[in-house]
Amino acid sequence: MDHLGTGQEIAAFIVPSHNEEDRIATFLAAFQPQVASGEYRVIVVANGCSDATADRARQFPGVIVHETDVASQLEGYNTGDDLAGDIYPRFYCDADVVMSPEEIALLVATATREEAVAVAPRVELDWSQSTWPVKAYYRMRDRFPGHKSWGMHSVAGKGFFGTNRAGRARFDRFPNLIAGDYFFDEHFLVTERIIVPEAVSITRVSKNLAGLIRVRTRVTLGNAEMTAHLSTKSFPPPLSFSRPPRPKLEERARRRLAKIRNDHWWLNRAGIRAIPDGLCYFFVEQLVKINVAIKTKSKQSGVKYR
Repeated sequence: MDHLGTGQEIAAFIVPSHNEEDRIATFLAAFQPQVASGEYRVIVVANGCSDATADRARQFPGVIVHETDVASQLEGYNTGDDLAGDIYPRFYCDADVVMSPEEIALLVATATREEAVAVAPRVELDWSQSTWPVKAYYRMRDRFPGHKSWGMHSVAGKGFFGTNRAGRARFDRFPNLIAGDYFFDEHFLVTERIIVPEAVSITRVSKNLAGLIRVRTRVTLGNAEMTAHLSTKSFPPPLSFSRPPRPKLEERARRRLAKIRNDHWWLNRAGIRAIPDGLCYFFVEQLVKINVAIKTKSKQSGVKYR
């Protein structure tokens, strides 16, 4: 492990990185002025890497690099927490996110307060290098109002999220779950989650269909795993609220049909152009369900897809 900095650090950033040698330099460049001046503590946890991720990160003066053989993002979070000491606010970051120094500073300022908050940037997906099926999938997904609402009220899925001292005190260690950001998100009320619109997290999506299916399979498994985890967990006040029951399948279908009839989006030109995207989205989701079903039948997984 590299030597820890001794400056007056005002924020810590934990970056679990698994084989990110092609992206880690772009990510760390945005932190360099503040790291060099001793304002930020940036901790790269190279977990289970078989490439030069750690060596690339060491090229940035002041960045702490810790190597481990355990290829686990959650273990990276916990290791980074240990190395972050008593520095708050504290952020957990993906190495493939692209942000500017000004946007990072805005997130730090937003999280610097006494009351518990969860803070994340607004996310924009970069599919410029993706194939048509990947672009079609995300174009269709962005049409769903539920996805837009989730994006405005959840810090999960942003690739960059954090909290202050009061927020981090709500849980001890990250458990061994796939969806660490989902676990983190559930410890905050919707009113405590702050999405900073002026800060934009540019995240590159999968380049091809196979990569998209792998990502969506992991997300689906993570969500199912978290659902099972939450069913056994009791949250302390003020989080001890009960979730509204989900409507039955017949009621959800009735609402969707009513929306289609009333909106008439399928009759206009934009709706007709969206048909190929919709078919691609449906096709991908079916492949993901099949992939999840195969994985959950294996001995390595105790998660049942629902």
